[in-house]
Amino acid sequence: SMTPARTADPPLVLVLCGPCGAGKSSTGNTLLASQSFAAGRAARAVTTACEFASTHCSGREVILVDTPGLSDPETSVEAIHTEITRGVALIAAEHPGARFAILLVASIAARVDGPVVEAFDSLRQVFGPRFARSSLLVLTHADLLTTSASEYLAGSGPAVADFLSQLGGAPLEICNRPAEEASRAIARLVERAAPVSASASALAPPPPRRKAARRERQRELLQCEKMRLQREHTLRLVEAARWEERWAGFGAIAHSLVSCLAPSLAHAAPWSAAPVGEVSPGEYWREKARRQSDSLRR
Repeated sequence: SMTPARTADPPLVLVLCGPCGAGKSSTGNTLLASQSFAAGRAARAVTTACEFASTHCSGREVILVDTPGLSDPETSVEAIHTEITRGVALIAAEHPGARFAILLVASIAARVDGPVVEAFDSLRQVFGPRFARSSLLVLTHADLLTTSASEYLAGSGPAVADFLSQLGGAPLEICNRPAEEASRAIARLVERAAPVSASASALAPPPPRRKAARRERQRELLQCEKMRLQREHTLRLVEAARWEERWAGFGAIAHSLVSCLAPSLAHAAPWSAAPVGEVSPGEYWREKARRQSDSLRR
């Protein structure tokens, strides 16, 4: 009987994530044995968008995804996460059956401390709650190590130790300079990453629950209503200011008319001859009526 042909393993996607300057691009170039990714020491982040390259290991396609630095001060965390999501989505659409593993890249030349761990932990927003189980730590510039990687990490503090204990894969050190033999480096990495890899759907963040989505919708509606009321209030203030300007203009015109007509009105008034302040208009007419009545009696 004929032995059935062995089904080829699905592509293994290694997503390189880490702070700026950790050596993500250099690690990718070491694994590929080529300068596929832009790498170098610079004051600003070298990688600003996801880049892709592929190689093969034991007949299996390995796709590397180089991502922007997690600690880039010139880019918001949300923008970085959005770009990583975009890159992963592109690979997932092109290779539906691919398996994904996240390589958390840190440099021995720097420090693996609280801020680095916080940057790594923020990736849960991109890859969902099982992110840690499909991740492993990759230490670059291993030529600087004077002890073993485990001893080096043991002195990083309890917060770092707690985070590392959640990772699915064991830490791996890579020597970027002098360059490690590519075939041996990629083989070591695939051996560690393949068992903890997961499908793209398994790494996707869960959809929001109905109650949470409803609360979010209510917040959006309240915000829209608040903005509408603010606009109406502003329009009322503007309209009131316009009417105030109009009434001020009317008042000025009325004052001018009174000033112009006052002399003629004073001349035409029957009581104008009376000394000012002695006889009021009412008293004048009452006195006139009395006099006319007296003359008739006579």
